[in-house]
Amino acid sequence: MGIQDAAHIRFAPTVLNTDVDGSRHLAERELSDAALLFAGKLDAVRASELISK
Repeated sequence: MGIQDAAHIRFAPTVLNTDVDGSRHLAERELSDAALLFAGKLDAVRASELISK
C-alpha cells in the first residue's frame, strides 16, 4: 500500500515571517482547495458507498 497523492501546505509563523496573518490565510485557502479536491476524488470513486457497506 502506498500513497499516490499528497498535499503539502506550508505555514511557518516564525520571527522571520513578517506577515503571519497573510501566511495563515494563504495556508487556509490552500487547505480548503486541497479538501475540495480530495472530496471530489472521493465522490468520483463513490467512496461513501464503499464505506457504508
